[in-house]
Amino acid sequence: MKDADKHVDKASSDSADKAVAENAGNAGSSVENNAGSGAAAAADQNAADNAAYKAAHPKDAASDNGKEEIFTFPCDFPIKVMGKTDPAFPDTIIALVTQHDPTFDRSRVEVRPSSGGNYTGLTVTVTANSRAQLDQLYIALTGHPMVKYVL
Repeated sequence: MKDADKHVDKASSDSADKAVAENAGNAGSSVENNAGSGAAAAADQNAADNAAYKAAHPKDAASDNGKEEIFTFPCDFPIKVMGKTDPAFPDTIIALVTQHDPTFDRSRVEVRPSSGGNYTGLTVTVTANSRAQLDQLYIALTGHPMVKYVL
């Protein structure tokens, strides 16, 4: 965690405390209805913690798809792709990546054979413009018959 994130100004801290207090009040009735349910209490506490964090850190709040964005787009994004050693493997993966990132530069590919020579690992660094673009690229890579793993 960055030092800047550890320090919340007084106004943000007050609103976070208020959000936690409000959620704690709501969580109490939920826990009473689920008597003895530790999982429900933990879920309620997580929801309260998330609400408090979002109140204190508005610029880190969820994007319009409901998920918090970890990355600022566009960004360079390395993807590791592993498959059985085949002379066509690197060119096949590069062609697939280029379909999802037309600006992809072949010089941004690292090729590493496994110690036994049975597998080849590629690290391709793409310019990611959105989470949807990365999701589609991962779907395409994991669905390709030459690919064993994608990280």
